[in-house]
Amino acid sequence: MDLSQYAESYYFHDGHGDMSLARQVGYAAELAALGNRAQRPDVRASAAVLTAALEDLAGILDRWFLHTEGTMRQTFQAYARDHGGDAA
Repeated sequence: MDLSQYAESYYFHDGHGDMSLARQVGYAAELAALGNRAQRPDVRASAAVLTAALEDLAGILDRWFLHTEGTMRQTFQAYARDHGGDAA
């Protein structure tokens, strides 16, 4: 999903299932946080890449659509609510 090129895609919901991006992105952030504390360097490196991508996504969502000016977690919670559910 490229919100920078296709901002209108934000307004298309993935459906009501638990597998939508809006519902699962919070879980991805939790995995990244756990990975950042891992003992294995390769897991920490992967978690750092995931964290950077999630921070970019949260920044775009907040700047263009949600305007929470909150944390990444708060932004993802607002995203889930805006798409009809709660974050995982």
